[in-house]
Amino acid sequence: MTDDPNSICYIKCVDNIVIGFANTALRFDYVEGCQLSPFTYLQGIFVEKSYRKNYYGKELV
Repeated sequence: MTDDPNSICYIKCVDNIVIGFANTALRFDYVEGCQLSPFTYLQGIFVEKSYRKNYYGKELV
């Protein structure tokens, strides 16, 4: 977690158990392929191994 006001972390729970997260941030710096600024950048995504292949990652994105 971060105190950065330009960042947010989405959490996925199943049966009150945290099984994954996705972290995004507003980026103001140059990133190849982007023409506008700011833009939302997916910093990272994780789903617990035993819960993968159930489209939870897709829900987070």
